[in-house]
Amino acid sequence: MIEDTAEHLCKVCKFWKEGMCNVNSTPEKTAAETHCPMWEENLHEEERDIIKINYENIIKVLKKYCDLREEYYSLIALWIIGTYAHKSFVTYPYLFFNAMKGSGKSRTIKLILYLSWNGVMVNSLSESVLFRTAGQRTLGIDEFEHVASKEKQLLRELLNSAYKKGTCVERVKKKYTEEGDEWVIEKYDVYAPIIMANIYGMDEVLGDRCLSLILEKSGNKKITRLLELFDTDKEIQEIKRTLVYSSVMTCLQNNVKVDGWNDYVVRETDYTLSTLYTSLTPLYTAIHFYEKVDKSGIDSRHLELFFPLFLIADVIGEDVLDKTINLAKEIVCEKKIDDVMESRDVMFINFIANSESYFEAIAEEGWIKEKAIFEKFKDWVGFEEKDDEFKWLNTRWAGKALKRHNFVLGKKRHSRGMIVKLDFKKAMLQAGLFKQEEKVL
Repeated sequence: MIEDTAEHLCKVCKFWKEGMCNVNSTPEKTAAETHCPMWEENLHEEERDIIKINYENIIKVLKKYCDLREEYYSLIALWIIGTYAHKSFVTYPYLFFNAMKGSGKSRTIKLILYLSWNGVMVNSLSESVLFRTAGQRTLGIDEFEHVASKEKQLLRELLNSAYKKGTCVERVKKKYTEEGDEWVIEKYDVYAPIIMANIYGMDEVLGDRCLSLILEKSGNKKITRLLELFDTDKEIQEIKRTLVYSSVMTCLQNNVKVDGWNDYVVRETDYTLSTLYTSLTPLYTAIHFYEKVDKSGIDSRHLELFFPLFLIADVIGEDVLDKTINLAKEIVCEKKIDDVMESRDVMFINFIANSESYFEAIAEEGWIKEKAIFEKFKDWVGFEEKDDEFKWLNTRWAGKALKRHNFVLGKKRHSRGMIVKLDFKKAMLQAGLFKQEEKVL
């Protein structure tokens, strides 16, 4: 029998780390994982310690070279660690830095890429470079000012999908054989960790795939006067060495919390400790984690983006998990408020929901001129002809918005244009959903 030393024993249940049960007095060899629900967690305790040390050291290095908001350091450190195991997750969020000139965004991105898995800066990213190299490295795109332009449409479409595992691009390639030329289909996996930065902000759809962070110009001379000598910084080199050669991915892959969330959601009504222990034993150690995430109120795409970081934080420690969940709630709340303020569709929904009395006063038997709706909406948003912010607002957009949200109960042509009957109750219901989301968070 293996010598009984603290080095070989699980600290919680005293099972042998080699897979042998020390509690059973019989000479028969018994697999420890059949008896210990904590087995997987403690089997990777050494890897967890390495991840925690790296997490603390990354924050230390970030604070040395970058002057950021205090809450950003922890989030970025988790993101960097996650790049080494991002293939273990179904989704992985982009990092986006919105920053004015001279705020240190290029330095911040370079340092993050240097610490990340196979990080590389790409100054002018094309769609072909993205889909041919995405699965092999962490990508950084600085000065990404023209992402919303017509020329970048294909790249933008790829980026809208590349945050999610399983997204592939197919290309036809000519293959030369002894029988003659033939065309074959090649598949490229575009799922990758990506950092982006620009001055003017991200378009709405791509922005929903990002954790958006704001950088401000620093006046801290101890930081701004430092040269970017990452290659010779011993602390940085040690972080890279241990992250590359440690089992970050193995530790996360063997964490039952990665795959058990859907079971928790489906069995939510009877998910008690007793039923979990008898019918869902592999998830026994995950219930505390799930309950914390569940109580945060974060859902939909926001949950998709933050879930990998929650998993990494939980591996490091419960205090880091609590801190990350609280920060995520703040970020999601701020984003939803911004969406309500900035989203054109949300503005239009709120406009219709709050204009029933006005339109009833000018309607003829319930019929309202589409042009009158458009003119009133212009007043409602403070439309100014010379303001570039309102270039999108025209009668065609307003007509499509009415149709898109299904607010039209009836429509017919009139001598002076189209007239419609509006469903104000539906508009009020939709507007109420946005308010309800704000209250939850």
